Amino acid sequence: MGSDFEKNVRALYGQEGICWLNDLPHLVDIYAKKWSLHDLNPFENLSYHYVLSGKRTDNPIVLKLSPGSLQKEARALEAFGGYGCVKILESDEKALLLEGLLPGTSLKNYFPRQDLHSAEIVFTLIQKLHTAPLPKTSVFPHIKDWLKILDQSWDIPLSFLAKARLYRDVLLERDTPEVFLHADLHHDNVLKQGNSWCAIDPMGAIGDPLYEVASFIRNPLSELSCYENRYPLIKARILFFCDLFKTNPSIIAQWCFVQSVLSWIWCLQDKTSATSFEVLTPLFDVLSQEIQ
Repeated sequence: MGSDFEKNVRALYGQEGICWLNDLPHLVDIYAKKWSLHDLNPFENLSYHYVLSGKRTDNPIVLKLSPGSLQKEARALEAFGGYGCVKILESDEKALLLEGLLPGTSLKNYFPRQDLHSAEIVFTLIQKLHTAPLPKTSVFPHIKDWLKILDQSWDIPLSFLAKARLYRDVLLERDTPEVFLHADLHHDNVLKQGNSWCAIDPMGAIGDPLYEVASFIRNPLSELSCYENRYPLIKARILFFCDLFKTNPSIIAQWCFVQSVLSWIWCLQDKTSATSFEVLTPLFDVLSQEIQ
């Protein structure tokens, strides 16, 4: 287990997370027996969940374990079934068994040399995801519910919070058909399956289709925030999606800014590093004013 993974779990779940970390070998053994799994090995890029590759008979699978409930993600995967998300095989309160994707290459491999090609891949996947019917269950939030948190006080420059509130109010008034959003469609959540691409780890939310692209535009987070030419690269992404969606680029630029502030807040809530958002939010601030 990587130190970042352990730190994130402890920060988010406290003593419960520590107990869960200590109990992981036992939990893996329980689910290996319950779902007839073998050859289980953890992935390297762990964040908040313990994720392992393996097999069920001869079929590749992924086992995902969490100290918190995974039922909302299970329902999101079911709602996206047949519309571009990985197939869910089994679920438990704190465990998911997923179809293994081969070769499983992530879009991060395309950064930065094939950046606009990866944007085109994401656009094609978004079109497929957004054809999924709106879920009838009320378990999924509307993005406006997430964005209410902007009205609170946070250790973030007041000018950023004020502008994020202003943009949010304008963007939420857009007259556009709402869709079921993946809502976390970044590079590591888009994997290659054969000759096509598939999404994993949906958050699930209802809202503006253009909300979807901002997660891709600000990622891969640590690599992008350290990338010397991030400004022209991000601007090119925004303009590229503008052409694909046939929309005003200012809408996408403003969603990028709003989501960067929102993600910064979530980092403060989770007591995880917000360094990348401290770097990227001022950039999105400038772009949201420059691109009209």
